[in-house]
Amino acid sequence: PFNLEYRLRRADGTYRWAIDTASPRFDADGVFLGYVGSVIDIDERREMENALRGSEEFTRRVLQSSADCIKVLDLDGHLEFMSEGGMCVMEVDDLGAVQGACWPDFWKGEEHPKALAAVQEARRGGTGRFQGFATTMKGSPRWWDV
Repeated sequence: PFNLEYRLRRADGTYRWAIDTASPRFDADGVFLGYVGSVIDIDERREMENALRGSEEFTRRVLQSSADCIKVLDLDGHLEFMSEGGMCVMEVDDLGAVQGACWPDFWKGEEHPKALAAVQEARRGGTGRFQGFATTMKGSPRWWDV
């Protein structure tokens, strides 16, 4: 059996990507009869994959170049991702040490309910926004616009 991706030239001179998959067929005596398979045009799929790779590269570069603290939380408020700029601003040396932690728990005192409310607003599909005081992972006091 084989599975090949290659370009085909159409009668109009344009090229399209195709995937060719086939399996050999044999008779009862083991004599090779030929292949049974299919050729499928995958040109659009490859274009979408290339666009997605470009989009992912763009997003990665934006995140890397930003000094902002960009985070991704799950709907329960647990930290899934933090940008490199965010790690610098938050004084986080090891993302693994805080990944999965409940983000509102980083906010103490009167700021904690504000963080919980922001997560609840996001869970409802809105934008949770507030300003508050919190310390970095190394204890530096900061005022945040979240």
